[in-house]
Amino acid sequence: MKKLLSVLFVMGLSFLLVACGDSSDEKEKDTSKEETETEEIKKEEPAEVTDDGKELYEVGQTTVVERVTGIKYEVTPTKFEVLTDYNGKNIEEYLSGSIDADRILVITYTVKNIGEKELQPSHDTVIHFDDRENYSGFPMEFRDREKADEMLASGEEIELEQYYTDRIDTKDEFLGAFDFEEEGETWYRYSVSDEAKASLDNTEEDENSEDSTSDNSTENKEAIEFGETATVEKFNGAKFEVTIDNFEISNGNELVVDYTIKNVGETKMIPGSDALLYLGTEEDKGKTMLLTDYEEAEEPLDPGEEMKLQHTYASDDLDENKAYILRAATNDLGDGETKFKTK
Repeated sequence: MKKLLSVLFVMGLSFLLVACGDSSDEKEKDTSKEETETEEIKKEEPAEVTDDGKELYEVGQTTVVERVTGIKYEVTPTKFEVLTDYNGKNIEEYLSGSIDADRILVITYTVKNIGEKELQPSHDTVIHFDDRENYSGFPMEFRDREKADEMLASGEEIELEQYYTDRIDTKDEFLGAFDFEEEGETWYRYSVSDEAKASLDNTEEDENSEDSTSDNSTENKEAIEFGETATVEKFNGAKFEVTIDNFEISNGNELVVDYTIKNVGETKMIPGSDALLYLGTEEDKGKTMLLTDYEEAEEPLDPGEEMKLQHTYASDDLDENKAYILRAATNDLGDGETKFKTK
């Protein structure tokens, strides 16, 4: 009997030890899982936090962008270049009527899809380029649009380039945002190097040089009358007609702009990136306006097809008596921006 009790005691003790061991293993697994999850959401600290709370990252830093659509990716800008020639073209070909201080600004970056959904870089990773004064942002152009249009599967990575034109004599840095005006909005700062500044001519420009641009510059071109149609041609091959159908300010602070575009080019275009309009005046190049149906605007538009788009904008600074100007997307081929009257 004593032997039987001893055997039962040993068996019970063994069972207890095994159970404790399993519990310990489970805790280790749980801890490991927690560490993995923590590692996944860990982000680099911003290089700067502005007085108004904007977190600014710099070239070389990796951040995670999570879009409201469920798209999630890591992005790392690796290079910022200030150039007079790019992709086989000089600054004059990119910006008609350019002055000595104008440059082509190029951002090279890598994107890794860390979400479960496929993403389209030309739609999901557009950089809106601007400065600290406005935080509004104009969309940059992709060097290789076809490459950027290709879907990126979960786990895949790609390197891309986007460019914009601006003068560098009055600015020491620029800002660029991924997921602009969305929950995942992420800003980077791009400093203009001393070498780039030194490339500017040391001789003073003629006192009228800023106003004496060539006859086909944006400033010297007449704005298109309200309701008339104009053709916009861009470096990425997009060519389309634009007609402003409606421009209405209501309640003193709400603006609605309705317009029609028609693809008159030979290739497909993406209205949501190719045919945006910007609100401004003759003196002010304008602010970005929201599209009411962004998903529709991201649908490719075949040659010959038309699409109606609508922008909205809200601000207490809106004035029904002001002569506003709408500008078609920048970097148009040969003619700079295309301006439209609103009255």
